[in-house]
Amino acid sequence: MPLRERLLTLAVFALAIGLSAGVTHAQPAPPDSTLTPSLADADSSTDSVDRTMVGPVLGPPAPPNPQWALVLSGGAARGLAHIGVLRALEEERIRPGLVCGTSMGALVGALYATGYSSAEIRDIVRQTDWEQIFGRQRETFEWRDTIVPHPWVALIGQGLELHLPSGVVDDSYLNYALAQFFLPSEAIARGDFDRLPIPFRCVGTDAETTSPVVFHRGSVARAVRASISIPPLFPAVPESNTLLVDGGLSSNMPVSTARTFAPDRVLAIDVALPPVDLSDRSSLLDVSFSIFDRLNKRSQQDTLSKADRLVWLELKGYGPMDFAACDSLIELGYHQARERIHEFAQLVNVAPDSVRENGVHVLLPPARPEVSWLDRDSKESPRAGPAQRLFGPPPTVEFEPQALNRSFTEVFRGDMFVSAWPSFAVEDDSTTITVNVESRPKSELLMAFAYDNDYQARLNTTLVLRPLLSRLPDKVSVGFTIDPLRRNLFFALEPHSLARGSNGWFLRGGWRQTDVRLFNENRDIEEARVDRVEALVGGQKRLTKSYVLQAGAGYGFAGTDGTDVTDEPDLYGLMGSVRLQSGSAFGEGLQAVFLSGHESYAAILARMTYDVWNGPPITLRAAARAGTSTSRTPPDELQALGGPESFVGLRRREWLGHDRLAGELRALHNVATYAQVFAYAQAGFINGAVSRPDLDGEIHFALGAGFEAAVPFGPLNVDWGVDDQGDFRLDFNFGQRF
Repeated sequence: MPLRERLLTLAVFALAIGLSAGVTHAQPAPPDSTLTPSLADADSSTDSVDRTMVGPVLGPPAPPNPQWALVLSGGAARGLAHIGVLRALEEERIRPGLVCGTSMGALVGALYATGYSSAEIRDIVRQTDWEQIFGRQRETFEWRDTIVPHPWVALIGQGLELHLPSGVVDDSYLNYALAQFFLPSEAIARGDFDRLPIPFRCVGTDAETTSPVVFHRGSVARAVRASISIPPLFPAVPESNTLLVDGGLSSNMPVSTARTFAPDRVLAIDVALPPVDLSDRSSLLDVSFSIFDRLNKRSQQDTLSKADRLVWLELKGYGPMDFAACDSLIELGYHQARERIHEFAQLVNVAPDSVRENGVHVLLPPARPEVSWLDRDSKESPRAGPAQRLFGPPPTVEFEPQALNRSFTEVFRGDMFVSAWPSFAVEDDSTTITVNVESRPKSELLMAFAYDNDYQARLNTTLVLRPLLSRLPDKVSVGFTIDPLRRNLFFALEPHSLARGSNGWFLRGGWRQTDVRLFNENRDIEEARVDRVEALVGGQKRLTKSYVLQAGAGYGFAGTDGTDVTDEPDLYGLMGSVRLQSGSAFGEGLQAVFLSGHESYAAILARMTYDVWNGPPITLRAAARAGTSTSRTPPDELQALGGPESFVGLRRREWLGHDRLAGELRALHNVATYAQVFAYAQAGFINGAVSRPDLDGEIHFALGAGFEAAVPFGPLNVDWGVDDQGDFRLDFNFGQRF
């Protein structure tokens, strides 16, 4: 079994183990341990209510003395049901004196302890891009028919000393999202979780001893990040001389942590999967899951007393990865817990007037001009200068922590850091902002593979170097893409990564050799070979939240060898390219290229998509493509139709010519969390056809249907289609297109 596949299998087992642990009886967890501060974030809505000015804190707050404590278990997506439980608590107007959580329970519990209402927490998780959290979508480098796709395997390290990372998924987006969530939390807590409106504790696991580690100090966001470090899915969080992983591996229901503060009662909410009942008909996965689950629970020893209450949410039909079912899980959690919460409210007997209302309203004094960017050794990061430029000037007037969202987003887009955990200190009517960062590795080797039954196998390998020398670019990329029809060697120099839409300059180019297939009316094939050499300098500018403009100019060469139709003189001279892009690499946008020398050519292509109806149960999506190119345009840049994404029934780029207009209406239906079926109708027109001249100058139609599943190295696509000429194909694709 390939290494990557083994890692993913292990991730599935670890996910099931850490997130399905129930409440068992045994010894209490160890007392709280103090951990290094780091992280911060928050992305919450604000109201026209009074803000609380945060001033200097003279001493530590009093330790919690709760009448009752709320304990939230881990459970990955099933943990979203905790939000429904919080709604039931709000309706009963009861509020705990302490919140303890593990994994997803830590995430939801930390937001609740900060002062967010259940409705606000619901909005936060709704807006979260879970596809990016779990690495199914990642920003891709794209420029002049060169794409660096999401890697299947990534090796990291210093120079040529490369090794596998501690997690399968790149966790930089997860860290960024958590930092956004908890900016107000960091401003309120300032390193001590007892300063939150509700004192808070969460649990991680020491990877060496598998013993629970209870967080009560430092960065709220980083503590939550450690608590949700499902190995080997997410990388472990380094702490002193050890690594921290998911708290579900040591205390999935941290009742013992709450018991440390001697509350009168504990309300424990369990969203773990039920245990597996084994029989002689149990499958290999069921037996393996049960064994690992029982081994894991041997170290989980939390006890409930007679005064406590346990509410287990069955959540039948929902698994740990059903994040797309956010609303359903929240609603189901509310309905399954409502009656039990009402009964518990009668036991607590809290006077309504004494219950604090939800609300996150924090106001900080003006910030000092310089932000401190500190690495793991508390020394200034080598990337402090570029980070400060991307961050911009800190607020010079009183500000809410959420006002820094845009600044931290710009730093994230620069992709210099794996994590950036902010903290705030208030002294002498000013705020000092410190960010503890983990820099990207100096070297990364990225490898991706894909296959379809037309182009067949394709491979991309890219080496990324970050030399950290002030006179050199911060990011140097050298890569190679190969498939049966193309060989592409490329390079890119950038001041920092531009793949996430950051602003900056670039120098890009390389050598590319493309064998262009030319079909006749009988679908027989001739080939024309195009050799290119390019070097362009330019820049990238983010125009809006969605649109990015890239423009470059330099030298270009294009030489064609092949049939009589395409045997043109070599083209070389000044080359320019402009690209306006929105969404994914194959989303909507506009791109144009020209080459001017002793011979010239130009081509322009525009794409647009629009959701006419956004289900349920279906989504109707309209798409249009239009383009034109001059007579001397080399065949690799001619306008093209063919293949499921442009004109089904034909092979990819089978219908080539100089002018193109095409449209599509697609209906999509989700049959599972990460799987969908679809059907579509297409119309296309190409004028001046070079390939398939029998289709020239007329509008043609096609119908298709298919299935797509988001698998770890996916997507996996199966498309069947037929056009009005009777041409039909069954197309299969595994992996990204590049």
